[in-house]
Amino acid sequence: MEYILLDDISTALELQISRRSMNINDGQFLSVYHGHGMEFDDLRDYAEGDSVRDIDWKASSRAGEILVRRNSAEKRYHTLFVIDSRKTMDADTPEGISKQELALKTFGTIGYMLNRQSADQGMLCSSDQVDFMPFGSGNVHLQRMMNHYADLAGRGEKSISELLKYYAEHIRRRCLLFVITDLNGCRELLKDFPSETAYRNEMFIIRTEDAFLSAVNTIDVRSGMYSSDAYLLNTEIRKEEMRVRDEILSESNKLFAQHAVRSMSLSNADEILEKTAELFELRR
Repeated sequence: MEYILLDDISTALELQISRRSMNINDGQFLSVYHGHGMEFDDLRDYAEGDSVRDIDWKASSRAGEILVRRNSAEKRYHTLFVIDSRKTMDADTPEGISKQELALKTFGTIGYMLNRQSADQGMLCSSDQVDFMPFGSGNVHLQRMMNHYADLAGRGEKSISELLKYYAEHIRRRCLLFVITDLNGCRELLKDFPSETAYRNEMFIIRTEDAFLSAVNTIDVRSGMYSSDAYLLNTEIRKEEMRVRDEILSESNKLFAQHAVRSMSLSNADEILEKTAELFELRR
């Protein structure tokens, strides 16, 4: 896919922020780190208002009372972007935008905002194997990761579940995890959700919306061939497509809520800033 320049993203981002009478340097998105360090410090008794996520269940079981993990803040935070690079991301959103392009712009926008907070950032995607770009900081490093994803987009063979399993087995460092995928990726997570990874980290799932199959001039991105309109415009098939979509979204939203994973969906680039702000606001 074509490269997307971080300078273009940052310019558009600053313009949107100024139109909303906000200043990114005033800490509008600082809440993503609010209240939690990443390194374990000690245990204390549970107090009203503490998050259930902070309870150390094993230690509480041994002690016979509810104990909460107390973490110390770090000067730098580690952020890992886990991005779907498979062939399904070649498809479009309902707005007619490439899901790859939307994923990349979302990655660049969030990465740029977190660079303002001195975060170290890494990326996991795939070609025929898992591809990990180690943690680094600054916009040059972010642009390098964006270019690397653009090189691999559409060539990936590893599922989101496999990428998260690689993280758990090989990287292990506690991170802010931003998972960028589509409906297919959410369906896979229903079958193989990394509960331990969600418990140990702050996880955000960003889903690029999928264009409907039941439409004219539909191309199968896997085969590169047009699908039969007579088949895809069938009323019963459209109803079934809607039913399956609604079922996947309903079940995945329940699953994410159970594990305190925040999620959002995107159809076009104009939504990125506002929905990301809402996503971070849920962290307050």
